[in-house]
Amino acid sequence: MARFDWQRSTVYRRGWLFRPQRRRLSAARVVAAGAVATLGEAAARFGWVSLPSGLPYPPEALAQQLFAVVPMELFSVTIRWLGSAAQWVAFGLMLLVWVVLAGGFVNAAAAAAWRMGPLGALLSAAAAGVLVQTAWWLAAPALAPGGWAAVPSSGLWPGAAIPCAAYGLAGLIAYTGRGARW
Repeated sequence: MARFDWQRSTVYRRGWLFRPQRRRLSAARVVAAGAVATLGEAAARFGWVSLPSGLPYPPEALAQQLFAVVPMELFSVTIRWLGSAAQWVAFGLMLLVWVVLAGGFVNAAAAAAWRMGPLGALLSAAAAGVLVQTAWWLAAPALAPGGWAAVPSSGLWPGAAIPCAAYGLAGLIAYTGRGARW
């Protein structure tokens, strides 16, 4: 008696049971997209393209929040062990954490719109950038010294448009082409 291979049947392949195979998320794609998004954040925060936005740079704000929650005993031991490099090590670790977070966020946004093609990936990642910029603006009272009073109107426009454009470009990097399976 012949066995019926239902996975190779035409009914299975034509869509009723067909589920595309999911491709694993590549670490290089996450890091590349996150690095582009982080560079866009840096361009807006430090005024490389236009006036500085006044919002804190995300890795720097994360490092400051880390210093606030670390117990003083652990903090003093780490300072003694690393010496003057402790600040740069903490900033480097937070930069790496932010690159991975931003890259994962951009890849998730691009994956949600992969059927719409590269334009969909660009627009969905730019929308993710808008969400991130909105979250940073809402968190400004807790993160920026001086709160919202320290954030000028350029913090919203064009200061927020630069990172959003960088997130969109990162979405194009995360997009792997038509027919890609996420």
